[in-house]
Amino acid sequence: MGSKVIKVMIVDDEKMIRMGIRKVIPWPELGVGQVFTAGSAREALELLDEYRPQIMITDIRMSGMSGLELIEAAKEILPALRVLVLTGYDSFEYARQSLRLKVQDFFLKPVEESDLSQAIREQVQILEVEEAAAKSSMLVRRTKGVAEQMRLETCMRSLVHRRGESSQIIAD
Repeated sequence: MGSKVIKVMIVDDEKMIRMGIRKVIPWPELGVGQVFTAGSAREALELLDEYRPQIMITDIRMSGMSGLELIEAAKEILPALRVLVLTGYDSFEYARQSLRLKVQDFFLKPVEESDLSQAIREQVQILEVEEAAAKSSMLVRRTKGVAEQMRLETCMRSLVHRRGESSQIIAD
């Protein structure tokens, strides 16, 4: 696993489902360090802002704000948030809207533990690849910055050295 602790949030207004997912998924094996749960979209938005998870698993139909509205609002807070959708309704419209919101995966309840675990594992791997690429890119930028700094220092030394020479020439 990368240096960053992977955090997941489970959002479902049915406590049995929320707690069931939290208990049955082998989080540490998947590379997940922290798991948060929320019983509503509103609670989820508060927790998202506070804990900044990288992955969110959400139901679509919840009282109050829907999962689709939650995804839209959540992506404004965390644009890189990876989302897995669970729904008890085999609705083409839900699937279409999920695609529009660029969710990573879509499951009908009851979801198989192995399928959900595999989807989470895939998201963790993608996050780790992105983190490694970002570190590599930062290292390249840092290396270029050091090289530029050294060229600048060499140039400045050369100018200072020449100024000393020109002062000597003028004095003579």
